[in-house]
Amino acid sequence: FFLRLFFVTMEVGICGCGDDVLLEESDSDSASLSGPGEIILAGYLTKQGKIVKNWKLRYCTLSNYTLRYYKTKNDKQPAGEIRLSICEFLRPSRKIAHSFELGLPNRTFVFTAENRDDCHAWISHIEAQVHSKYIKKGYLVKQGKIRKNWKRRFCIITRNRLEYYKTKKDNEPIDTIDLSNNPVALVNRTDATFECCFSITTPARTYYFVASTPKIAQDWA
Repeated sequence: FFLRLFFVTMEVGICGCGDDVLLEESDSDSASLSGPGEIILAGYLTKQGKIVKNWKLRYCTLSNYTLRYYKTKNDKQPAGEIRLSICEFLRPSRKIAHSFELGLPNRTFVFTAENRDDCHAWISHIEAQVHSKYIKKGYLVKQGKIRKNWKRRFCIITRNRLEYYKTKKDNEPIDTIDLSNNPVALVNRTDATFECCFSITTPARTYYFVASTPKIAQDWA
């Protein structure tokens, strides 16, 4: 494999906590919900296919708690992206030299670098993001937008956003809520959710989430 690693920054500056829509290789024109952000590491890796298990050279970038891979360095849209918020494990491959495995609930990605040092660099930088991104994650009950019914959702709150999924095993969130400029507050309701509810108010709508106890609601808010 003829691969080249580009270090964009020599230090990883991570403050607090911070996220994987899993987009299979496609011609999707949709941009990432999180945006590219500051690129921490970028370069070519060889990625194993999902079904055929063949190997293809991909230009990869690591930024904003997301690993993105492109067919070429000049592509504007990624062929796929991995949200590190739902990463279950990261480990060196025991079968393939200079490779690492990135496990999601429904798939294990395998990437190969040119040499041991490059492989270690990718593992260490990804690991730093995986281990420092969360503020909190777990199940909450969320009120629907139209019918106002309540459904249990797996939620992940990070430094600047909240993602909620149907289940913990889903790769793609139902929605992502920007927390950077939208207030989060405890809500004292008059119904059964009294003292266990918190809200997130955005220009488009107000989201309501309910925890199992007032203390857990305070931790989320």
